[in-house]
Amino acid sequence: MTETLALLESNLGKARARGLLDLGEIVVDGDVDPNGLINSATIRAAIAKLPPYEPIVLRFKDAIGGNLEEAFKINLLLRDSGRKVVANIERIASAATVIACAAQEVTIVADGNYAIHDPHVRSSIFSEYRVLTIADLQLIASQLCESRELILDVYVARTGADRKTIASLMRMTTVLTPEDALKYGFVDRIVPALPKPETGEGVCSCPDCPRHVKADAVQGDRME
Repeated sequence: MTETLALLESNLGKARARGLLDLGEIVVDGDVDPNGLINSATIRAAIAKLPPYEPIVLRFKDAIGGNLEEAFKINLLLRDSGRKVVANIERIASAATVIACAAQEVTIVADGNYAIHDPHVRSSIFSEYRVLTIADLQLIASQLCESRELILDVYVARTGADRKTIASLMRMTTVLTPEDALKYGFVDRIVPALPKPETGEGVCSCPDCPRHVKADAVQGDRME
């Protein structure tokens, strides 16, 4: 890799990291993707921008899953950071839950959800094969079983729950309610649901809100 290309990739990583930060939280929203916005490189860069010696706070806004290998990398990165990790969950599923399990303190909003399932492969990978032999299928199944055991290791370490119980929930593809997530130990606390976004035409009902706008022209430009 040339020095120019390395610098370009470094700057790109920093730009992506800025996109993850919101009021001191690292926002995990969407897919975990080695080539996307949420991966171990951008999380590392975002952590570097946070004040030292303060907790790393992740907000899982709509973390739908993604690449399992990359999720494990982020989990290890957080655990090796030597800092307290806090996870605040709105909606989380699949590989993203592996990241959340690295946190020492986990909350979930009262109207949130926490989805777990057995690992799977996308059907698109089969387009790489003209034919599939028994050996091919056995290899894929073996890899999936290995991934499931690694996920279970993380879940059991986080929850302290019975391994067979968690394995059963994964096998059924379970969407846990906040109460169930608390019951099984995936979260430590349920917090009030977040306020719903305004559904009107941009006029707030609270006069002290900085977004409060009235039709009268003397109110000046509208703030966004």
